[in-house]
Amino acid sequence: MMGASAKAILFGDISHEQVAAAIRDAFPSAANDMRMDFRDANGSGRIIFPEPQPVTGSATHRMLSFMPANIVHEHNDIYSGTRTVLDLSKWGSSTEILMAILERFGGYLLESDTSNSRDPDNWKRIDAKPGFEASDPKDRLKIELARAFPAGIATQLAALADDDQAMDKVLDAFNTFKQERDILSNLKVDAAEPELEFDSTNARVEFNFGAGADSGHHADVEPAGRPIRCRDPYRARCDV
Repeated sequence: MMGASAKAILFGDISHEQVAAAIRDAFPSAANDMRMDFRDANGSGRIIFPEPQPVTGSATHRMLSFMPANIVHEHNDIYSGTRTVLDLSKWGSSTEILMAILERFGGYLLESDTSNSRDPDNWKRIDAKPGFEASDPKDRLKIELARAFPAGIATQLAALADDDQAMDKVLDAFNTFKQERDILSNLKVDAAEPELEFDSTNARVEFNFGAGADSGHHADVEPAGRPIRCRDPYRARCDV
């Protein structure tokens, strides 16, 4: 028989890194011994960290189940908007842990699922405290990565923040790629764009579309400083 659990419904699509940052800020003892277990492609998984209160038994760590908004279908009768659901075994600091997270994002708390979880009266509404931002730059990095990538990829990328040399190599590689891509992109644009030549003496506009291209597309020029229309098959609009 499974034991009781405490549950939280968070308002919005909250990433696992945002939840982890809230735990680390509220319980600094968890900062150096926290790990993620996200093996499912749908982004569900567990956040594992030490129990904040002193413990005497063999259970020293908490396993917080994380269900992202894209797979949540339960508790629609409690809150039908976009939501993220957390589940934590009911012992030790379970209520305090979930409260620390809920005060960050807002939502609902069910202190124990031994109560009827389908009864809204058993859920406590928790409002988010205003003006919060993760205090650790590394946490802010992880949160942004988690917003942009699936949980597994975001966690692997975030691990680079612990290795300055590896992170520098990856950033250098991407910067090199971006520079080379931009150069190639500019070359393609230059090759595709026609050259515009203006002969003010003859008051004609000539387009040169490169060697081997059809020539002889001319247009009369309107007074200087006014737009002209080039009467050719391409129907370009030119400014002089």
